[in-house]
Amino acid sequence: MTAAGATVKEPAHDVGDGRLVATVIDPDGNVLGLLQDR
Repeated sequence: MTAAGATVKEPAHDVGDGRLVATVIDPDGNVLGLLQDR
């Protein structure tokens, strides 16, 4: 997403049980949450 112009608000981090979460801000100022289950 950063290659498309987003900036990292909160880097990916483990919140338990291998689940990763992160937030980015897109070029229009929208905050997007990302979630990855391992």
